[in-house]
Amino acid sequence: MPFLQNLFSEITALEVALFTAFFILLVILIFFFQSSRIQSKIMKESSCYKESQLSTERGIFNTTAKIKNRPAFGVSYNFDDKTSKITCACPAGDVQNEFTNIPYYDLRENTPYKKRKKTQDTLTCSCESNISAAASDPKVSYYGEPGINKFMYNNNNTGFFDNIIYGSNYEFKTGRS
Repeated sequence: MPFLQNLFSEITALEVALFTAFFILLVILIFFFQSSRIQSKIMKESSCYKESQLSTERGIFNTTAKIKNRPAFGVSYNFDDKTSKITCACPAGDVQNEFTNIPYYDLRENTPYKKRKKTQDTLTCSCESNISAAASDPKVSYYGEPGINKFMYNNNNTGFFDNIIYGSNYEFKTGRS
């Protein structure tokens, strides 16, 4: 016991300060390590993050419609060329499927699908199974760029396109939402 008495009897204020500083530094390092692990996990697993990184690099944004968890059709927007394209995304097969009233935004005219005079009412695809549905059907779910997904569910929500075409502060300048 004399060893412990000598050990604790000679602790100075400098040693306490150094121990406290070391402990605080250790907590900060653990916090940064945990934060970097969380951030790298998000960057690795988040589909929203991956899609936003791809689209900002290329100026191309995509979304895919799934019916009963099977890919049905896709909508692609190329803001550099001002083109929008609707394509079949289902696995190829012998079953004819029709997808109706597919919403899309015309980048050349800056108008949503429902306001256009010329509309593409039906997309016919040869798929491996029967998954025909209207794009507004509740069974249809959209995956891809979140701003496009919001537009696909509600065609009046053009904020994503307005922000890219007119600038990031467009809705604040005009009062549109």
